[in-house]
Amino acid sequence: MAELTVSPPSLTELRALSDQEHLECTEEELVTVQECFNYTMNAYAAIWKIPEPRLEVKYPRTTGQMPTGADNPYNAWFVKCEVQRAESGALKDKIIGISDNIALAEIAMNPSALLGDYVPEYDATVVTRILSEGGEITGKTANSSTSGSGVVENPHDTTRLAGTADSGGAALVSGGQLDMAVGLDHGGSLRIASSWTGIVGLKPTYGLVPYTGIIAAEVTLDHVGPMAKTVGDCAALLEVLSGTDNNLDPRQPTTLKSVNYSRELEESVDDRRIGLLKEGFDLADEEVAKIVMKAAMKLKTDAAEVDSVSVPEHVHGRAIWGSIFLQGSIKTLTQGKGIGDGFKGYYPGSLHDALTATLGKESGKLPSTSKAVYLTAKYVNQETSNRFYCKAQNLSLKLKAAYDRAFEKYDVLVMPTVPFIAPTYTDLPNMTAGDYFNGMEMVSNTSPFNCTGHPALTINAGTIDGLPVGMMLVGRHFDEKLLLRIAKKFEGVRDPKEEDMETPPNEA
Repeated sequence: MAELTVSPPSLTELRALSDQEHLECTEEELVTVQECFNYTMNAYAAIWKIPEPRLEVKYPRTTGQMPTGADNPYNAWFVKCEVQRAESGALKDKIIGISDNIALAEIAMNPSALLGDYVPEYDATVVTRILSEGGEITGKTANSSTSGSGVVENPHDTTRLAGTADSGGAALVSGGQLDMAVGLDHGGSLRIASSWTGIVGLKPTYGLVPYTGIIAAEVTLDHVGPMAKTVGDCAALLEVLSGTDNNLDPRQPTTLKSVNYSRELEESVDDRRIGLLKEGFDLADEEVAKIVMKAAMKLKTDAAEVDSVSVPEHVHGRAIWGSIFLQGSIKTLTQGKGIGDGFKGYYPGSLHDALTATLGKESGKLPSTSKAVYLTAKYVNQETSNRFYCKAQNLSLKLKAAYDRAFEKYDVLVMPTVPFIAPTYTDLPNMTAGDYFNGMEMVSNTSPFNCTGHPALTINAGTIDGLPVGMMLVGRHFDEKLLLRIAKKFEGVRDPKEEDMETPPNEA
């Protein structure tokens, strides 16, 4: 690695910087700073020569290629590759795709223009865990929000969206190209795509699955989790992904209990109380709400209660999330270089260097949606600094407390995952105000739980004109085992024709 050096500043440069920051330094103070500079840089030079720890790369792989035409169904792949893996393990014979934002050494990262030709030299922790358990990673899935390759199509109707971010993995699982996928969820991406494509998707409790080696959006909202056709496969993948990462990820608590989620699926869900979140149903289209309500009532037995519950604060959850995400994500990108800062953990320096080299120079190549978020956040920051972000983070504590009060009486909360079915898309290059409105509306029920960190699972509840409708189950922190058990029970009582939605008609 080339040595990183900083030339000593002139008094003119120091004076200009002092004026810029309103420090009002005297000439004597400026001279002192100049005289001390070499001492500071000597310390920097010393640490630059010390080898730093790196994330492990255990298995060889090919460099990969971007597929085209028939080799890229639903436009859902970013890159295909072959990665060697352990010969046995919990994921043996499972074909798995990972989100394009997840580092896979020697394979191109996110296709956003801001990363240019960046190729990481490290594997994300979730990648190493999958490969060590025999999972076959066959490529990185596309992201409709940042990909330059265009919209990911929905396998159930290719004129409609499969989702926004992480739509590629959901489409490929739904279309039978993958057994499982690993996706990201900062405001609902993983769950929205899973809902619209009719599969099972789980946003785990904040910190349950390590985010190490993945491009950050906003450190307090970042989640990564499993997608699969069945609850059993979702549980198996979560079991491999979850667990402590030895203090490399600041999102994780210091200790995490190991849970055999697959074995827990067989446990009874009797004597459980299921709350239908009134505000969550009120936010949804009428037909969507009816389908999810009907599905939820199938969970009712002589021993399991299902009734309505109100959490008025839920209606403000999207606005709280939006204030955190808007300002926080831009700060993470521009100042934190896709990593964030101010925490103890692993910092991928090569990612920092890649974004430093292109940020501001290639920003014009960003998708229209990303430009809108970037410009809005920059203007708000310019006018108000970080005040809305501070207020929203404080309100997220209040929001969490409101849900936790509901969980004192109910074991699980149920609501529609997305308020409406997958919309059609156009080939228009620029985002409209209507697109922005729909984008915010779609996260009405998902985004509050990114703020509060509660686990949330979506499973197909029914269809409207052949398009899947997701039902979302939300639980107490680190109670994924109960969400999976209830989802498994629902698989057993679900209308058989809704089970068929797991395989689109053209793949059956």
